[in-house]
Amino acid sequence: NESPYESSLNLDVVRLRQTISSGRVYVHKNFLTEDQVRLVRREMEDLKRKNCFQASGLSKTDLKSKSDQNFNSNSDRAICNVPWWIDSVRNSSFRLDAKVQETETETIKSSDGICYLKNEDVSSIVGNKLQNLRLALSEILTNRTTMADANLAHECYYSQSEPGSFLKRHMDERHEETKGARGWLLPSRRSISWLVYVSDDNVMGGELRTFPIAREKYATKHKMMLQQYSSFTGIPGLKECGSHDGNLQVGWLISNKLSQADPIFLDSWYIETGKRNDENPAPLCILYRVTTYQSNDGIDRDRREYITRPWSPDSLIGNTVPHFLKETARAESFTMNDIFLSKKYAESFRLIEDRERWSSPGDNKPEASVIEDISPERGSLVLFDSVTLPHEVRPVLMNTRAAIAGWFHEETQPFPEYFG
Repeated sequence: NESPYESSLNLDVVRLRQTISSGRVYVHKNFLTEDQVRLVRREMEDLKRKNCFQASGLSKTDLKSKSDQNFNSNSDRAICNVPWWIDSVRNSSFRLDAKVQETETETIKSSDGICYLKNEDVSSIVGNKLQNLRLALSEILTNRTTMADANLAHECYYSQSEPGSFLKRHMDERHEETKGARGWLLPSRRSISWLVYVSDDNVMGGELRTFPIAREKYATKHKMMLQQYSSFTGIPGLKECGSHDGNLQVGWLISNKLSQADPIFLDSWYIETGKRNDENPAPLCILYRVTTYQSNDGIDRDRREYITRPWSPDSLIGNTVPHFLKETARAESFTMNDIFLSKKYAESFRLIEDRERWSSPGDNKPEASVIEDISPERGSLVLFDSVTLPHEVRPVLMNTRAAIAGWFHEETQPFPEYFG
């Protein structure tokens, strides 16, 4: 049954679930009405007059510190925190049906001949709609129910990009283990990245360029014939990416020979079989993919297939998890295997965030990925998984690319009960 939040937004629930779960972008045109877009732009202009916007510096992520970056308005977007956002998240009045509020809102005509919403409180109109979206997503994406928690650090900002500005390729979120101890201390993590474009009508350039893995062509033949569709991805033989049992994805297992493109998850709380009854077992790290088997009762069930042996994060002193995994996979593609369980796994493993490849000359897009560009069309909503999808913003060529954007958070994976 459709929740009030879903019905108020006219979301294509099936397509939304399938695109997010398979690692692609969901686009919903006319999410904001033209009046609502104008309302947002008016607030952005007012904040700009008050000097609330600052250059973000993300076009120069290769430089080490902000002092080195020498912000340049020709290449850096300007951003500003949305002043009403925290109240919007925490105030239950923002969870009323957005459709009702829209129909009761009158418009007035200004001296320039343009109709504006009479109720100028953008927080009660646009904020309400965004909270309905957050709550709807927490129900549609069933493994992200904690997004409904108003106490998490959900983020929102205004973004404005003039001709010449762009963003380099980056990720919005990564596994806690890749952040060091700090990653496990944060109460929440980014789950869904979202943007609603309020750009100029005639903006040129500024496309959101994404690099999803071309997973459809890797669906295995026997699963294609059996038509065992995942209820989430909607694609034969494809497992949901992003997270599994609270463990975030860190890579892909990609092999043309084996016809596979499977998400690889990192479990940082693995306990070796013989030590599970110990009083204070030491948690280890291990990589796995999810496969399907048929149980005795004839039901298809998921199970983990480990692709590495467990290792201790304490052994990586002076090294990072991504660098360790990439270098180990590279070495064990040719030599005996100490970490990866087979040469096949080692040579097929690819990091989601491979900055070494991204910075190389020539064709540096993620291996086995395709390029999908999303135009910054006025009023459109864009959603994607924060962990799975590398993305960048192409240079703005003409007029202003503008958006209200942010991240809906989910709870950080909790410590296991045995870990004191």
